[in-house]
Parts: sequence; structure tokens; C-alpha cells
Amino acid sequence: EENKWPTMFAFDKQINGKTKKITYIVEDACCEYCHMNFIRNLFDNEDIVAVNSNFSFNKPAYNIEYEIHFKDNIDEDAIIKFVKQLWK
Repeated sequence: EENKWPTMFAFDKQINGKTKKITYIVEDACCEYCHMNFIRNLFDNEDIVAVNSNFSFNKPAYNIEYEIHFKDNIDEDAIIKFVKQLWK
């Protein structure tokens, strides 16, 4: 069976309401596959509403800045903990 996952580099779920934002820096994002997997895992989290980054196929994946927007009623520490566990 073919992989039917879309390729995601960023997303915006277009959720109405207030959001908060953090910037999370990954010193070594390894490769585009690790980056895409990270974005997909963030997308699957119902509390995260949008993600952008400075990732580029044309540059090494070092010091990638992820701008993560999440629901206003969610604690920032919970989002940071979730994000950190994805890079273990």
C-alpha cells in the first residue's frame, strides 16, 4: 500500500480564538524526513493550531526555528514538554 500522507512543512488549522506562540529551536533537525515527521506529529496534537519554520531543502538542517502557535488555554510548559519529547 502506498504512503498517502501529504508532505507538510508548515500548517495552519485556521482555528478561531486567541492563541499563544513559542519559538523552539532545534540545533540539528537531521534531515527533511525528520523535519516532516516532527511537523506531522505537531499537526496531530489538537492543542497546536499552527507551525512555521525556517527549514529549507537548500540548507543544512541546523538551528531550525519553529514558531508554534497553540490554544490560549494551554500551558506553555505543556507544549514545550510535548515538543521536547518528539526530539528524543
